[in-house]
Amino acid sequence: MGTQALMNKIICIPQEGKRRKLKAIEYIVNNKGCFICISHFIGTHGYPRIFRNGHMQNLHRVLYEEKHGTLLPEIEVRHTCDERKCINMEHLIQGTQADNANDKKIRGRCNPPHGERAGNSKLTEEQVKEIRSASGSQTKIARKYGIAQSQVSNIKTGKQWSHLKNE
Repeated sequence: MGTQALMNKIICIPQEGKRRKLKAIEYIVNNKGCFICISHFIGTHGYPRIFRNGHMQNLHRVLYEEKHGTLLPEIEVRHTCDERKCINMEHLIQGTQADNANDKKIRGRCNPPHGERAGNSKLTEEQVKEIRSASGSQTKIARKYGIAQSQVSNIKTGKQWSHLKNE
């Protein structure tokens, strides 16, 4: 099976003897040169998926294997661009799960949002600094900011908002 680029489409060419009609892979090119797939289902982990060999697979891996040959199951196809929907062959390399985890760490993608960036945050960084420096009853401080007394305690002891340094 090979691929043939046509403007913003990649046509999968079936192997000899296969008569199954394949869906064209359509994409747009973003400002980083990524080929962002717009034609296929996006799976729960954010990758375009395609039905191949009896089960759903990540499209970028299928295309990579079409070009470079079948990979061992323990080998992953990694994105150098960090864009999960990218299918640009120049942005794909193979490696181990450890390589992929190292990429994630080096590129700062393993840091879940915390502080104000967390979706459920009730406080701003400025308010946390005020709570840390406030004296008096934790219950009164909690009422002032609309939070539980236990949260005030956790902020003051550094169990919450630990990323925010004291000034």
